[in-house]
Amino acid sequence: MTDDEALVEFVRDAAADRLRGVVRYHEDDYRFLYEREDAGWGPSETADVERFVDQFRHAELDEVERTHLLNVGNHHATVRLYDGAVVIHFPQGEGVGTLVSLDPEAASDLATFVSSCLGHLYRDSPQVVENAPDW
Repeated sequence: MTDDEALVEFVRDAAADRLRGVVRYHEDDYRFLYEREDAGWGPSETADVERFVDQFRHAELDEVERTHLLNVGNHHATVRLYDGAVVIHFPQGEGVGTLVSLDPEAASDLATFVSSCLGHLYRDSPQVVENAPDW
């Protein structure tokens, strides 16, 4: 079993049917290690997936700078919570990383916490949460 296969097996066991996809990227390419059929990351969206992966690849440069500025230690993962997906970015060195996409329900405790925080943040703020997520 390859490292990629072992990773997918581990994530599938941990997330069960909530796993949407696993993408491994390098400096100038990426590949799907796993993709659930209904995840919407198919070949027809190749240009969008490339841009999506590039954004994470470049965002890590900012994270590295933040760790130095804040003296908080190494950056291990970034979690992004969207209406229809949780994306966890695991940087693994310069230009290399892994993206794991889950259904939001897979991170229900995190989603509940973020949702609660949003409620508090916007309660006493002039900002309005439009299209608030359902989680």
